Amino acid sequence: MATLVVVMAGCTHRTAAGTPSGAPAPGASGSGAAAPTALVVQPDGATFRVTSVLSVAQAVTTGAGRRYQETSRVPGLLGKSPVSKLALTSAGDTVIATAPPDLTTGGEVKIKQNTVSLLGPGGRRDLSLPPVRGAAPRQAIYAAARGDAVAWLETPSTDLYGGDWSVFAATGGTTRLLGTSSGVAPGGHVPAPPGSAAPVLGDEFAYWPTAVPAGRKDQFGLAIAGRRLDGTGPMRIVVRDAGRPAADGKNLYYVRTTMFAPAFAENRYEIRLVDATGADRVAAAGRLRKGEEVSALAADAGTVSWIVTSADEEDEQARMYAWDAAANTAVQVNLADRGLSTEISASGRVLAWGNGSGNGDGGMYLLDLGAEPALFRLGEAQGLSYAFVAGDHLAWSVMGDDPQDPAGNVLVVGRRL
Repeated sequence: MATLVVVMAGCTHRTAAGTPSGAPAPGASGSGAAAPTALVVQPDGATFRVTSVLSVAQAVTTGAGRRYQETSRVPGLLGKSPVSKLALTSAGDTVIATAPPDLTTGGEVKIKQNTVSLLGPGGRRDLSLPPVRGAAPRQAIYAAARGDAVAWLETPSTDLYGGDWSVFAATGGTTRLLGTSSGVAPGGHVPAPPGSAAPVLGDEFAYWPTAVPAGRKDQFGLAIAGRRLDGTGPMRIVVRDAGRPAADGKNLYYVRTTMFAPAFAENRYEIRLVDATGADRVAAAGRLRKGEEVSALAADAGTVSWIVTSADEEDEQARMYAWDAAANTAVQVNLADRGLSTEISASGRVLAWGNGSGNGDGGMYLLDLGAEPALFRLGEAQGLSYAFVAGDHLAWSVMGDDPQDPAGNVLVVGRRL
């Protein structure tokens, strides 16, 4: 196998809604430090102290450092089927979705049923349940992995507005349907939540954002649903007026802003925590300027990371915070675009991110939160800027000579030596 060298030299509307009775709480076991309960507001309006400020413009691209040995490459095509790379497991397998090419008839895209699989050095293993006869085909658009568990969301929608969903989980060699949007709305027809409907995994539960009926007909609010990974107990709404869930095994974190709770303060965001007892409280908070929003959230082992978007199109410097829950301090990373589509992958105190298919900075980055925070640029893949970290494994996109040919666009997976 080839050895990949990755430089690791350092760069010097309502208040809390609570958890409804009977809703699933995060797993009682797992890593992750509890958030501090004393919140002291800093001069900039944050409840945490920034100890280091980095910029992606200063990210290291060459030099001595840690090495990753390539273990696999995930192609853009398997046969004639396009491959979506959705997540990475700690064993180094990539969660992929494949399907025969979509058909376009009269300007309407007709998708084919996707198959979700694990693909790695040991080969390919399908996770999907057999399709239900007569059911509308669904595409798998989000996935998450933790330990030996994988969860993913499928939707029959082909536009940005419909959010009808089915969430599945595979663990211990068994795949289960955890819930469908018909469990939260009659007929299952709900709008898509802002930004992402990606599921996240704790030690025992899967969680995912969804729209839910609110008040009068055709009005919807936003909430986070959840269910045990083993399929026991019902799917329930864990918390309302909430979005962008993240889990570190023991705790569920989520975002509250006016986007998710219209009555909430317009100039403020809260990163909230639901602990293993179901108690809901503020973990960290900060000030938002007009036009800013929290666009991403990730958590693992007591480190919680989020992105505050830039305020307008002229300002291309979004801010990412990597917050240490035990110390109540954060490393700030200034990004090189608005941060509207950036997705963060977290494993321990290592973060990786890219801006997906979005415009702006197509770079992929890794942040190592060691004794001295170190920031690295993994490469660039405009329109396919994806980076994942899980356990000792790291993966990022590499474009072929012709980016329009999906066969040459691969995800490179390497293991730290």
